[in-house]
Amino acid sequence: MELLNTFWSIISKQGIEIPPIQRDYAQGRKSEKIETIRKKFIESICTALEKNEQLRLDFIYGKIYGIRNEEEHRRNKHAINSLLRSIQDYASTIDLTFNELEIKDKSPNKEGLVYLIPLDGQQRLTTLFLFHWYFSTRLNLTDNLVVLKRFKYKTRKSSLSFINLLCSNIQIDFNKPLDEEIKGLENFSNTWLDDPTVNSILVVLKAIHKNYITKSNEDIAIYMERLTTEKKIFFDFLDLKDFNLSDELYVKMNARGKQLSDFENFKAWLFGQIESEELVEGSIWEANKKSFDIQWNDIFWNIKESNEFEIDEVYFNYFKLVFVYDLIRLIKLDGTNFEESIELNTVNLIQKNAVIDFENRFDKLFFKNIQMYFKILDICSGYNSKNTILLEFYQFYFSKSGIAPSWNNLIKHYILFSYLTTKSKKLVEYSEEDWKNLSEYFRILNNLFRNTIIDNPSLYKSAVNEVDEITRFLKDNNFDVSKWIEILEYNSKSVFQKHQIEEEILKYRLLSKNTEWKLSILDAESISYFEGQLNFWFFKTGITLDKSRFSEDFYIGVYLNSFNSVTNNIKKLFNSKGINRTEDFSERIFERALLSKSDYLLNEGGYKCFGRNIGRDVSWKRLFLRDRNNDDTNIALKEIFDLDFDSVNTSFQEYIEKNEEIYSKHNWRKTLIENKELFNYIGNQKYIRKIDNHGWVLIKDNYKTYTGAHYELFSLDFYIKHLKEKIKEFTPFIEIDYYPAPKNNLDDIPCAHLNWKKNDFNYALDISYSKDTFNLRFFKRDSKISEEVKTILTKEAFVLNSDSYELCLPESEALSKLNTLCESFRKLKS
Repeated sequence: MELLNTFWSIISKQGIEIPPIQRDYAQGRKSEKIETIRKKFIESICTALEKNEQLRLDFIYGKIYGIRNEEEHRRNKHAINSLLRSIQDYASTIDLTFNELEIKDKSPNKEGLVYLIPLDGQQRLTTLFLFHWYFSTRLNLTDNLVVLKRFKYKTRKSSLSFINLLCSNIQIDFNKPLDEEIKGLENFSNTWLDDPTVNSILVVLKAIHKNYITKSNEDIAIYMERLTTEKKIFFDFLDLKDFNLSDELYVKMNARGKQLSDFENFKAWLFGQIESEELVEGSIWEANKKSFDIQWNDIFWNIKESNEFEIDEVYFNYFKLVFVYDLIRLIKLDGTNFEESIELNTVNLIQKNAVIDFENRFDKLFFKNIQMYFKILDICSGYNSKNTILLEFYQFYFSKSGIAPSWNNLIKHYILFSYLTTKSKKLVEYSEEDWKNLSEYFRILNNLFRNTIIDNPSLYKSAVNEVDEITRFLKDNNFDVSKWIEILEYNSKSVFQKHQIEEEILKYRLLSKNTEWKLSILDAESISYFEGQLNFWFFKTGITLDKSRFSEDFYIGVYLNSFNSVTNNIKKLFNSKGINRTEDFSERIFERALLSKSDYLLNEGGYKCFGRNIGRDVSWKRLFLRDRNNDDTNIALKEIFDLDFDSVNTSFQEYIEKNEEIYSKHNWRKTLIENKELFNYIGNQKYIRKIDNHGWVLIKDNYKTYTGAHYELFSLDFYIKHLKEKIKEFTPFIEIDYYPAPKNNLDDIPCAHLNWKKNDFNYALDISYSKDTFNLRFFKRDSKISEEVKTILTKEAFVLNSDSYELCLPESEALSKLNTLCESFRKLKS
């Protein structure tokens, strides 16, 4: 088949079959977006025919079947004729005869044998079919309609039957509404109106008719001549059988859903703009167009999940993502925030995955950089990213994970985006040295990013610019990372943290010159919780991060052994999500050991935090960074990592006991260290706080305020040690529990409580803590306190206070008094 083709040149030679796997005809759908696309497409064809101008409709991909079947068909026809003659000869020998049989071709014009199945271009071919049908029917060209019958829609039986009806000998009054005329045909079935393709055809025919209703038949004949003989409307055709491509490509190209997608509309508009404005040089654009639906399409297809069968959304999203970076550079700042602008509004729409008017939003800036957007697709095509450092990069830009992107992900993945576009070399052509440079760059930048808080527009913009500065420097220096490290230093304009920059310089110096150090550093960085932050490793090892004080002595074994020891212990203490809570570390032994030496708790908004797995200011990772620690905490960390991590219970407990004199001076620390069960009552935020009327309180839930539900430390400790699950020791009380004070009520005191109730009374005893003493408060819940009980309370030194009896005592005396009280109550008559 010729490279340049018209619909008529194809249909005149063979059939065109839209297979069942294809989508319905969509250009007649009644939606605002599709109406705009339909109007533009029909008007472009009408204008070309009227002005006698050529119109190129891009590539149509497909496969031509049956060319090799013609010879087989002739052989089969000859074989059947021979078989019939043999049967006829045999019949005559047994006194039988039958009439002559004539073997004829089922499809005289061979359209049943040779036919085109379009892979991409079904929508355009169908619209061209309707133009040919309209002109042929207007001119009563019945021979043309016979040829047009070779156009078959096999998506549904109703579609096939409807097109057959259109191409049969029908009479249409073109002075009346065309769609109503067709629906009024004798053999038109109203059930066909449930077929989306039939409805779309009626809509498009009505639109075509609207353009030509006032035209004379003489004009129509001229347009028909330009459409068929003069080939004014043509397209490039690619027979995919010539490329030995499998039928899997049919699935890929038709996995975009049944409706005309945003991406199809975008693609048609994009191609039209590029060609009409000549935005890409001719030969380059021809190559781009071929890649767009094959090599580049495969990038999205290969990275998707196996149960996903639609790639249009992510293909379109790719262009949105890459456009965002150019918009970020353009948006101006108002302090640390972005100024309101159409560019910012566009970024917001992309981040929300909202419907976007690309014809108005994708402006000159977009087309200025369109070749770069194509370039990254070219760079990434043909490369298998699985099990490589590029996997997340591919997933972000080429799969659903990049839809509605967060600022964090936009900046994070720009690290590789900037490098690949600056280097501008296809990944499949990378040398071993190229991969080495890329890996070193990514390790360092990824560590810097993960250990930096980039949380406002000013930092987003600065991060993009800083990454670009780095990759430009690398380009000017043949992507030699060592040259970049030589000049790398922190300055006030950098978005990255000073301590992490210094750490990365130190690590690179060590690993680039010593294989053992390289293995050790990479092993430490593989501990995912710390995200490449090894500050504590060097602190414990005794190696300074000060660039100017780097010493060749750091390469000797004593430093390396100490470094590896930290790695081994960290692996036992932490998993990928945070601190280890299993086996030897299950009893908060690490926190208790730290607390025995120092008040290590980090402060956050007036609260003290025992340490969380996540949290900018109070995570374990932040504690090991040490920038918010007091000196005692850093000393404690060093000492703990000198303990025997193979015998945690023994070595850690000995360390706690060694520090007893230190922690005993602080009653709240002593209580927590000696009663490990208290940690189970701390909420998810791990907060503790001292307030005047409640003392030290453990925040029970996620509320970052003491007005959230909370426990009082010392009364809770009393409850756990002396009361919990010991009801039999305190009869006649029949219930024992702890009451955490509810949120928004500072007057409601948290306390342990005991209930004593029978049919005729309901008494309670609360035990709370305040000002270094325990307060025992006995009161009635719903009935008067009996005289006998009052006598006992008075005898035990309880003092009447309004409607309750109260007594304040130290802890040991409080427990003794409770036992004495219970003993007296048990002696009472029932």
